[in-house]
Amino acid sequence: AVGTSRPFSSTVFNMISLLSGAAVFRSTNNPNGIAALRAEADRLRHLADRGFLVPRVIEQTRDHLVLSDIGIGLNVAIQKSSVPQRRRLLEKATDNLAEVHRHKEYHGRSVIKDMTLHPDGRIGLIDLEHEPLRVMPLGDAQSRDIWLLFMSAARCQREDADLVIDLADRYMDRAPGAAVDALRSNMHVIDALNVPLLHAFRAIGLERTARGVVEMNHTLHRHLNG
Repeated sequence: AVGTSRPFSSTVFNMISLLSGAAVFRSTNNPNGIAALRAEADRLRHLADRGFLVPRVIEQTRDHLVLSDIGIGLNVAIQKSSVPQRRRLLEKATDNLAEVHRHKEYHGRSVIKDMTLHPDGRIGLIDLEHEPLRVMPLGDAQSRDIWLLFMSAARCQREDADLVIDLADRYMDRAPGAAVDALRSNMHVIDALNVPLLHAFRAIGLERTARGVVEMNHTLHRHLNG
């Protein structure tokens, strides 16, 4: 159990949420490491019961978990892949997230480094300690999930220009209407806040991908709300 207060980034995003009135920006990090660990173990068991690929809790104590291995990081798999292979992997991740959302569930921080590729080809979910439903409705939590996945995909757009638009169409065909409506609504706010978001992403160490994310936000907003 490690407390991760992240005071600067949490303050930045909570301030953006306050100024914009958009709950989707609220910090979902629990600075109490023991409570976050317990919440993650509960989420892992819950999602496993729902049939999703998550690590099995082998051992749980007050201050640590021992979890099973469910494959390599999806970010690693994507880095090693060709452009067509990357697209297929991101399509699988999008389909899996849509399925999670159809079951009225959420990931919480669905960037590709918090997903895995199992040897059998399935997409797994890891690092489930975030608790978005404490600070936002389910629709916002789900729209944030898919936005974070698209943020990860944005770095691949230079070689695959239509990637995020195609992933968005794929998600909308499979996801619940409430999540899609929340995504459309939140993209109005996100696109309008591209400049402060650029600074926020820089502040949490995403300088290299920040501009790609801003471009993705604008493209996605036009596609969803054009």
